[in-house]
Amino acid sequence: MLKMSELQLQNYRNMYNEGKLFSTIDLAFMLAHIDAIEQEKQRLIDNVAKLQGELQLERESKLVKLPKELAEAIDGLMEDDERFNYTTPVFDILAAVDQSMSRESCHRDINTIAKWINEDYTRKDIVVQALVNGYTIEEPPSVEDKLRTEWTPILEEILEEYTGNGESVPLTQSIIDKMLPLTRNIIKAMELEQYGMGGALQGNRDTDPHWP
Repeated sequence: MLKMSELQLQNYRNMYNEGKLFSTIDLAFMLAHIDAIEQEKQRLIDNVAKLQGELQLERESKLVKLPKELAEAIDGLMEDDERFNYTTPVFDILAAVDQSMSRESCHRDINTIAKWINEDYTRKDIVVQALVNGYTIEEPPSVEDKLRTEWTPILEEILEEYTGNGESVPLTQSIIDKMLPLTRNIIKAMELEQYGMGGALQGNRDTDPHWP
């Protein structure tokens, strides 16, 4: 349905002001006009909601993942010290951190940030990005993720040496996928043994092929 032109609307306004009666056709045009406006209004509302969603996703995609200790140190500065507020945190915090690198600060959180950057100076850029775009606490890697990270280069090197066919990467991950269930159960068994619950393992060993 189409909206009426401004001229048509003005004609109807004049008729109304002059006390003239509207015909059935006139009323149908008006209802169609109102319906078209409602549809356009809903379309604009939907577009705004879509843009807000896209903006939120864009903001979240720029959030920098920081170690928990570092994120808490920045939070502490923002909350506890009025010098480090949300209007100029980048310059204020970095200036304090730079000073702390040469002379330890009396502020524990400043020292925490300085120590983290000192371990790898390229981390300073990470801190800047976090202060500008916002940050979130990174999830610590699971035991399985750590094992996969440690095993992958070792297995790839061994397989490439013996196969030499360029298939070491997918083969490595396939082997690790088969090793992880067994490793998971070994870790669980060691934990149970540690707490004197080794007797509870026998049933699992009898029924689960992945048990050691």
